[in-house]
Amino acid sequence: MSIIEDIRTKFEALMPYMDEKLRRLWSGAEAVSLGKEGIKTVAFATGLSSKTIKRGIQELQVPIVQDDNQNQRRSSTKIHRKVRKPGGGRKSLSQNDHTLIQDLEKLIAPATRGDPSSPLLWTSKSTAKLAKW
Repeated sequence: MSIIEDIRTKFEALMPYMDEKLRRLWSGAEAVSLGKEGIKTVAFATGLSSKTIKRGIQELQVPIVQDDNQNQRRSSTKIHRKVRKPGGGRKSLSQNDHTLIQDLEKLIAPATRGDPSSPLLWTSKSTAKLAKW
């Protein structure tokens, strides 16, 4: 088995259990252990971006200290602690503009071809023409 196959196998086995932060840290640790071409190899094997892997390496290089309660933590406040929640990102246009679908249907109605009961219709109007209206 090649190094890439080994990394891919480990990544696929762990992926369901890792959040965004743990993926960064694991991929960074794998890249460091591989040496010179580590970032490129891990990126190819996992599909993660090299930027993500580099960020994981940076986070691993922050020293661990003990706080007043004897808990171990990373000493820098620059560490990205946020883990994204489901549903993040920009809302769809139809959620922001409740009349958008109806307005588009009115615009394409005269130029629509096909079975009206079919979910797929054909129109002769381009998106550029529709955007002008």
